[in-house]
Amino acid sequence: MSDKKEFNLPKDLNSRDNILKWHDYIDEKSMEAASGYFNNNDIESLPLDERISLAHKIDSGEINPLNGFDELPDNTDILLKAAHLLRLAGLSNTANDLLVYVYRNSLNNILEPKIMMSVISNEVKVEISSINRKNASGTKNKYHDEALNIMSNTWAKYPLASKNRMKEKLIEHFGKDRSGKNKISDSSIKRWIKAHNLGPLREVRPPIDFSLVIGS
Repeated sequence: MSDKKEFNLPKDLNSRDNILKWHDYIDEKSMEAASGYFNNNDIESLPLDERISLAHKIDSGEINPLNGFDELPDNTDILLKAAHLLRLAGLSNTANDLLVYVYRNSLNNILEPKIMMSVISNEVKVEISSINRKNASGTKNKYHDEALNIMSNTWAKYPLASKNRMKEKLIEHFGKDRSGKNKISDSSIKRWIKAHNLGPLREVRPPIDFSLVIGS
């Protein structure tokens, strides 16, 4: 009987597009494990009467061919015993098919929850990223592009201008709407600065004086 095999989840199987690859991986590993299961077993070299005797002892429980295995999932021990009995009967192909089924089923039970959690996690990350990009883009604020242009040009001319003073000057420049609300908010400007990687070369104290560069 071969040593117990361990299977690790492939790192690239983390998206819905790779589910088919995952099934191929399961099939490949199942056949690999099944082919090695009886590698160290000389059952086929035994005389027929000895094989029949062994089969009866396994069937009665006198011999346990699964010694050395950790706790097995429900019914797996029965299927593995059946594979041993088929092997003793000389039905090697059917025994191997049964082993492939056992390994495939076991691997599915072990890996499928991990795969699905990985897929869900990846899709959630994509959705969050999409929402963040949408929020950062400022598409709901008609002053977004103009504000970005002003910030870019101003920092190009005044590379040490502070972020806080930039936000204050922009809010003052765009003013308020009819309801008295600022046309652009401090939080919106902060998101735009972060999303477009804007800002001073370094923070200086005290902050330098500067004017917004408009229309360049």
